[in-house]
Amino acid sequence: MTPSLLQACAAFQEMYANTLRERPEDVLGLDDLDEAIHEARAHLGRAALHVTLTQAKELASAISRVCECGGHLTIKGRPDIEVHSMQGHAEVEGFALRCDRCHRAARPLHEKLHVAGVHHTTLLFERLSADFFLDKGSPQAARRLHEHHGLEVGRTTVLKHAEAQAAEARKFLDEKCLNAIEVEQQRQTQPARIEEVFTQMDSSSGKAVQPLQRPREDDLDEPIERTPVRGLVKTTRPIEGRQVKLLCAQGRGEAAWSYYAYVGEFEDAICPLQGLAATRGWRAGIPAVMTADGDDSIREVAQRAFRPKLHMVLDRPHAIEHIGHVTENAAAYLDAPVAVWAEGAKNLLHTGRVYDLVAMVKDIAARMPEGSKERTKVENAATYFSKRADATHYDAFIKRGWPIASGTVEGGHASIIHPLSKRGSGWLVDNLNGTVGLACVRQNDWWQEFWSWEKTRRASKKYAAAA
Repeated sequence: MTPSLLQACAAFQEMYANTLRERPEDVLGLDDLDEAIHEARAHLGRAALHVTLTQAKELASAISRVCECGGHLTIKGRPDIEVHSMQGHAEVEGFALRCDRCHRAARPLHEKLHVAGVHHTTLLFERLSADFFLDKGSPQAARRLHEHHGLEVGRTTVLKHAEAQAAEARKFLDEKCLNAIEVEQQRQTQPARIEEVFTQMDSSSGKAVQPLQRPREDDLDEPIERTPVRGLVKTTRPIEGRQVKLLCAQGRGEAAWSYYAYVGEFEDAICPLQGLAATRGWRAGIPAVMTADGDDSIREVAQRAFRPKLHMVLDRPHAIEHIGHVTENAAAYLDAPVAVWAEGAKNLLHTGRVYDLVAMVKDIAARMPEGSKERTKVENAATYFSKRADATHYDAFIKRGWPIASGTVEGGHASIIHPLSKRGSGWLVDNLNGTVGLACVRQNDWWQEFWSWEKTRRASKKYAAAA
């Protein structure tokens, strides 16, 4: 940090501390404190931006005037630079060099600042846009950028940057999962980092849209509907429901869960599920515990991902729900009051005597009128428990420290996926797929790592293009 920036930080720190001491009544709650912190960042950011531009220009001006080919570099132009940052934007006069032998053009100041062209947003601006967008959506993100950082941007600009970075986040997630699998495979001869890995999986509905469809007169028998004022052809954008799959993993003894979300089929979850578990320290041979509802597709995916060291745990609330199906439809045929019978059924599940419960339910169904809807529902409950008998010994699971409910992944839907998939008029499928991935990157505390990865990717593309 330069002396001038150190002085700016010290001056601001003293001013800010004095203000809080003299006027504590101005800070009434967390919202006021948040505003004060953002104001503090604004002051420091402006100083940092000024120093950065000044130093970059000095460094760029001091470079050698000899080209790689041996020719002489001469100044041929001064392209202006407009740098967007978290504190608005700043303009600086740049310069261009051209070799008199190979005619290669160079922009030293642009390269120092990692910008290209006259109006090019920095990675910092894109990061802020994506971060605010995940919190509140395009309108609120644009408002926060303006209020806290002085950036005059529209909601469409914020959405554009969020969608662009969401596509990159999808690549980052896939690459990170694949790398984690490779790293753990290379550690096969070393001691395992965890004893077990806990995983959960679930799906929820997400609202997506199809591309705009513009009708043509030769395709329709009826006249095309037009807008009343300008007479434009009315377009349609059909809405469709898409399933968003959400996975999460946690190593035994850890507090945090890692998430991975995507739009697709269940069978597409095998590699991401392994990779997500590998980020927590799992590798082939380490037991995996999958807590999920009774969906057969989830069990099949888990078996293909973690066989043979897989332990399935049936989500206890779902199991209790199916006990309720029996009491609701066969209350008159129970051998005990409803509450007593339900408590006994739960006890059988907890102690691993699920086949005794299945026999009880089948006996109740046999006493009900044949062909009735109520009897069918009771018989389905018996089949449900019979097929999942190995996943219901809850007392044993609790003793081993296994989760017996899938509330983590279901809560992830409510807090991570639903604010995006059910906000606004809908997403194109590719944009929805990337955006839920971007939300998982932030949720997993991989935010800083992702933006460092993105910066490296851009630098690689730039050098490859130059070569």
